[in-house]
Amino acid sequence: MKVVLKKSLLTLATLSCFTTLFAATVITPKMSQNQIQQKLDKGGEIVFSPGTYSVRLKSVSTYVTYRKIGYRFTSNSTVTFKKGVKFVLEPSESIYYHILDFSGAKNVKLLGKVTIIGDANKKNLDKGEWGHGIAFNGAKHVRVDSVVVSDCWGDGVRFGSLDDNRNPSKPIVEAPEDIEIKYIE
Repeated sequence: MKVVLKKSLLTLATLSCFTTLFAATVITPKMSQNQIQQKLDKGGEIVFSPGTYSVRLKSVSTYVTYRKIGYRFTSNSTVTFKKGVKFVLEPSESIYYHILDFSGAKNVKLLGKVTIIGDANKKNLDKGEWGHGIAFNGAKHVRVDSVVVSDCWGDGVRFGSLDDNRNPSKPIVEAPEDIEIKYIE
């Protein structure tokens, strides 16, 4: 009787593991940026397959109206980047951007190594420093395993408030909190 019970428990545990694996949303480089964003908007378990993801900046309704973003990530997401995932920003004339935007997101994990490449070497501008590879404005409880950012028009990684506190009479809205970033070879 005990052996059968253990075998049943093992079978249930194995099924549970497979269910979790198949419940993840898988994203591939062949998908359009709009298709990918629709999946990111749902949150949950997300897996990016290896490959290069071209990123087009778009204007969005955000806390800073003139900023453009590539992809926006939502709260309660676990994002796994398989080996070889790279985001490459298409050339643009924007000086205010976030390639990957986690602003306002809570309880987010980024697992695996991801490379983010901006367009600084392709710009013909002489002003600005606000193009960021990845932004965590107002984000809380975030874990990042490994991010490599290069060639952005500003900081590779940005931490700030949700409204950039441009008006001194306004208080800072949701400053970042509990962010852990580690680099894994």
